Amino acid sequence: MKQALYLVMTFIFSSAAHAEYRAFRLVIADTLNGSSRTVITTLDPLQYGQYHYLKSTERAQIEATWMCRERSENFKPICPAPETGPEKSPDSRLPANSLPAPVVK
Repeated sequence: MKQALYLVMTFIFSSAAHAEYRAFRLVIADTLNGSSRTVITTLDPLQYGQYHYLKSTERAQIEATWMCRERSENFKPICPAPETGPEKSPDSRLPANSLPAPVVK
């Protein structure tokens, strides 16, 4: 009886489980000769430096990060970064029809 209950509970809760992971775009810069390369990985800069070989003159820095809301099983490729809109100037926060306040003398 306990085994049947455990089996039923496993099926109920496994369907409600969601998977996600964080992706990083890292810039690996060599301070000696000024060269750099970009990698997309699921490892943060500290983990990347410990897992992959970095020369003593290389440093890893985060250029971008995003969440992938899917499973990463069977060596699936990392999900692409979400597209970002054009850069906005500080004035773009104003409504389109707003005018500056008149200057009273």
